Amino acid sequence: MSHKIQFDSVEIKGTEISPGISGTIFPSGAVRGTDSSDFIADVPTSVLHAYAKAFEDGKAKGYPHGNWRKGFPYRNLISHAMVHLSRFAEGDQSEDHLSHALFNIGTLIEQEAKGRTDLDDRIPLPAIPARPPLLPLGVVSDKQADGKQTIHGLQVDILNTAE
Repeated sequence: MSHKIQFDSVEIKGTEISPGISGTIFPSGAVRGTDSSDFIADVPTSVLHAYAKAFEDGKAKGYPHGNWRKGFPYRNLISHAMVHLSRFAEGDQSEDHLSHALFNIGTLIEQEAKGRTDLDDRIPLPAIPARPPLLPLGVVSDKQADGKQTIHGLQVDILNTAE
């Protein structure tokens, strides 16, 4: 049985724990911090097997072991993942599209985690200018002598439809 605790400058069997660290003290006295690895056991084995299947399929196609570690351009990985998801959505069963989409997404996650900015060829979206807030219906401001009005700094012509 283990106990989850919040450490506040604790020393357990000669192991000093930093203040504010969350973790687990095991019956043996071993201490381990809490991080995402605590949830590795929750990843469904079917997902792990599907991911491994994509590596197996790569080997069957003749790709050398560890080829993926060399890296791929981001857009290539994104495109391949999207193609596989599209083919799966269309019902294509010519290959295991979900495991191949997972491979591409997983490789992209790994490259991001490793800081492979040299492979990041995404096209940045242009900045979208902020739109001035809309006035409530019927609210206008600053009527000028020439019949134009300024609404939130934008000059507009007000058409007279009453004639």
